Amino acid sequence: MTTVFSSVEEDFYRWLIDRDAAVRGQWYDWLDWKNLGEELQPPAPSLEQGLEIDLQVLLTHLLRWHHEPPQRDGTWQASIQNARSSIADRLDDSPGLARKLTKLTRRAYRRARRSAGAGMNLTENQWEEKFPPTCPWSPNIFIRADFWPEGRFI
Repeated sequence: MTTVFSSVEEDFYRWLIDRDAAVRGQWYDWLDWKNLGEELQPPAPSLEQGLEIDLQVLLTHLLRWHHEPPQRDGTWQASIQNARSSIADRLDDSPGLARKLTKLTRRAYRRARRSAGAGMNLTENQWEEKFPPTCPWSPNIFIRADFWPEGRFI
């Protein structure tokens, strides 16, 4: 069987498709082992980073939802649910990421406090006082579609 495979420099997307075909067809002589190994490394950190960004977006919106009841509207609610959907999709696609939720939540929350405070036109001192220093909700709670923060922080 004569198959022409693209090079990684030529067309990265096509190269990935071709490597997939070679692995599935067990055409090991056609595999570009050096580049294949290099390309398999980066996805793990970028998957974690994507989840962390989604957590930050969700936590930013939840902090503001909690503190700005008059600002609540359907668009804001949709943004919260879209962030939750994105998190759920990432966890469905890569269940191993669930082990990282606590760590990523801790990191995302630091930035979410800042983003929520800036969005509310607060100074750093004001948002430091207004928002708890650590996330007041566990990831298993705040990613649920039925969770909407009300009242005082626990």
